[in-house]
Amino acid sequence: MKRFLIALLALSLIFGMGFLMSGCEADEPVADPDDPDEPVDEPDEPADPEETFSWRHQVAYGEADLEYVALDVFFEEIYERTDGRLEITAYPAGTIVPEEEQLEAVERGVIDVSHAYGGYFRDVVPVADIEGGLAGQWPGFGYTEDYEHMLYDFEDGALAELFRDAYREQGGVYYLGSHSYSGYPVINSVEPIESIEDLQGMIVRATGAWVDLLEAAGVSTTFVPGAEMYTELSLGTIDAATWSVDGFIDYAWYEVAPYIHVPTISAHSCSHMKINLDAWNALPEDIQQIVHEVYREVYIPELYALYEVQWADIYEQEEELGYTVVDHTDLVMELRELATEVIWPEVEDRDDYTREAVEIINRWYEQHEEGDFKP
Repeated sequence: MKRFLIALLALSLIFGMGFLMSGCEADEPVADPDDPDEPVDEPDEPADPEETFSWRHQVAYGEADLEYVALDVFFEEIYERTDGRLEITAYPAGTIVPEEEQLEAVERGVIDVSHAYGGYFRDVVPVADIEGGLAGQWPGFGYTEDYEHMLYDFEDGALAELFRDAYREQGGVYYLGSHSYSGYPVINSVEPIESIEDLQGMIVRATGAWVDLLEAAGVSTTFVPGAEMYTELSLGTIDAATWSVDGFIDYAWYEVAPYIHVPTISAHSCSHMKINLDAWNALPEDIQQIVHEVYREVYIPELYALYEVQWADIYEQEEELGYTVVDHTDLVMELRELATEVIWPEVEDRDDYTREAVEIINRWYEQHEEGDFKP
């Protein structure tokens, strides 16, 4: 009996070794039937699909605003160039958070992108007043080449990088860039305005450094969200409002404030796009590059073209819609001078970012003599 058990154990060991040997051989590459000496590689595991991203983009203006309208082309181009890896959905003012809270909301990730005017957030990021544009700051009314050069190209884009650093350090967000919504401010009012004295008898809706300028001129100001301006003008809560040119017709403000005033105090004013840092850093570098490229190549020119059409409409539809275009050139010249003497020095002195920004802008003007750009 003992010999039988020993023989059985030996057979088990033999068969076990054979099984292990066959198992090892199965893991080796399979031989090519046409060439037994050439093994065939096993097929690779299927690659994981590329990661996709979805962003919520809130605009501080309504759906009728040209900045909102131009987003369709912007989003479509990003979606196509990224092969569908980045999809962005727009939300109008107040849909997710109040517009004046968008900076905090994008920092916390409540929204992924805040699209707004910098002056809303100047208490947190003081250089936002310069980023949005002070009176007389941006050159080139009617076209964008010079303001874009000052912001994105001069000294290797020093001004845009400064804004990016300030928004990251003080606001905790990624600054994508700024885009012009043409000359600003366009003043809409219930009565014509031809002098500072006319303004001093009114309550004017304003934001950012325009509040400082108007109050320095002895004018009473208040803030009203764009979506509420028609109601406030019709009720007489405000007598005039600063906005871009599109609001007058697209929001039908001419019905309750039938006077629109030209020229504007500045050649340009800018809104911006700011992105949640985690959302931005999660993107692969190629998508980040695409977002920057499409912003400058598509969104900025598309938006500005819409504003140029709107300026033409203002003059063409005056008789049809029954409003009046008022020339207040003398008032504009007074306000520009006041801004240079009072507002610019005050804004410049707020922090290191504001001081450096003004230095960059002054260097740009030193290198661009009058005549090189349109004032």
